[in-house]
Amino acid sequence: NVYFNCSHSGKIAVCVFSDAEVGVDTEFVNPNKKILQCVLTNAEQKIIENSKDSMEQFIRLWTAKEAYAKYTGNGIGEKFEFLDCSKVIANGSFYYKSGYFVSDKIGENILTIYGHDKEAEIVEMKLGHHI
Repeated sequence: NVYFNCSHSGKIAVCVFSDAEVGVDTEFVNPNKKILQCVLTNAEQKIIENSKDSMEQFIRLWTAKEAYAKYTGNGIGEKFEFLDCSKVIANGSFYYKSGYFVSDKIGENILTIYGHDKEAEIVEMKLGHHI
């Protein structure tokens, strides 16, 4: 069995393949976006308030929550305000419930994967335009 999940934002598109359920999200870091406090836990709100780059940290949290929601199949129905992803800020990856978050910055985008593979690796590929 092959499982996959895709996401895109700005100039980046990602697709993740796995032998088990997997979720991925990517978002362009835009300092003009509004931070949605209603989707953050208290711990996450404190991190955002004390961060020099609050938008980048918010996007890292948001992509973690979205990747998990895509993994579970709940989508936006997931209760984001109860899903604490604050460890992704400090560690870039961490274990949660039955899987692992892996997060990285590629260019101006944050990309986060949630799945069973703790050795998941984010590899950047650049594709040229063909005529």
